[in-house]
Amino acid sequence: MLVDEACGQSPCFFLSLFYHILTHYLRQSVLGHAVGATVYGTSRTPNKLERAKVLGLEVGLSDKNFAAEIQQLTAGAGVNIILDFVGAPYMEQNMQVLAPWGRIVFLATLGGKDAQVDLSAVMSKRIQIRGCTLRTRTLEEKLAVTRRFATQVVPLLANATVMPIVEEVFSWHDIAQAHTAMAANRNFGKLILRID
Repeated sequence: MLVDEACGQSPCFFLSLFYHILTHYLRQSVLGHAVGATVYGTSRTPNKLERAKVLGLEVGLSDKNFAAEIQQLTAGAGVNIILDFVGAPYMEQNMQVLAPWGRIVFLATLGGKDAQVDLSAVMSKRIQIRGCTLRTRTLEEKLAVTRRFATQVVPLLANATVMPIVEEVFSWHDIAQAHTAMAANRNFGKLILRID
C-alpha cells in the first residue's frame, strides 16, 4: 500500500469513528479487546468474516439470522453496544440482541435509512439509539475533532499501530471501474481514487 493513498483515506473513516467512539465512549470502556469484550461481526460474505478475524474479530456471523446466534452465544444476555453501518435491514435483529441499557450507534445506513422500531422495547430495555456523521457538524466541532485526531490517532498511524485497510487504488480516470467494484461488494477495505 502506498503511504499517500493510506493517508488520503484515513481521515474519511477514522474521523467519524474517532469522533463517536473516543469522544463519547472512551471513559465507558468501549475498546473491545482492551477491556476483554467479545467482538462479534456480521457479513453476507464468509471471506470478509475470515479477513476480519485476522484483524481481531472473534465471532463472525452471517447477516441472515445473527440475532438467534448471538442470543445463543451470550446465553440470552445479548450485547451492550452495536456499531451499525448497515442501518434499516439490521434494525429488528439489533433490537433483539441488545442488552438492557444497551446502545446502537449508527455510523452509516448502507442498507437503507427507513426502519420500524418497537418503541416499547426501547423503553423497557432502556435502549439508547445514536447516530454519528461529521457532515452536519459545525466548522468548530470539525476543527476540534480534527485536532484531537491529529494528536491522538495520527501518531498511531505514523508508527503503524493502526493501519487503514486499502483494498484497491484506482486512477481518477477509472472511476467507473471503482463504482463497479463497490456495487459488486467485492471490497473489504477502502477503494481509493487517485487524482493523476
